[in-house]
Amino acid sequence: MRLELVTWSGDRAGSIDWDPERGTIDGPAADQVRELLEIFGGRSVHFGSAATFDVPDPLHSRRDMALLLAVAWRVPEELMNDLPPMPATPDDLAPGVVI
Repeated sequence: MRLELVTWSGDRAGSIDWDPERGTIDGPAADQVRELLEIFGGRSVHFGSAATFDVPDPLHSRRDMALLLAVAWRVPEELMNDLPPMPATPDDLAPGVVI
């Protein structure tokens, strides 16, 4: 799957070819994504106004890849539906979510 990466200011930042079944990424921006994987892979990322989510397997999980990419870029349209819902209150938190 080709994912176009766009900065939060709207500038095109390259693309990656991601195969979630094989857990591989290639393409012009693959090294940038690999840097994020080294920092955040298997850890937690901040997303939204007040939530932190675990991202245990971004190379195989659409949800985790969407959250990882959101650290540096706008979430690609192909992954928007894979983002977890934002908790409305602390009682709505799923395991692994901290606000």
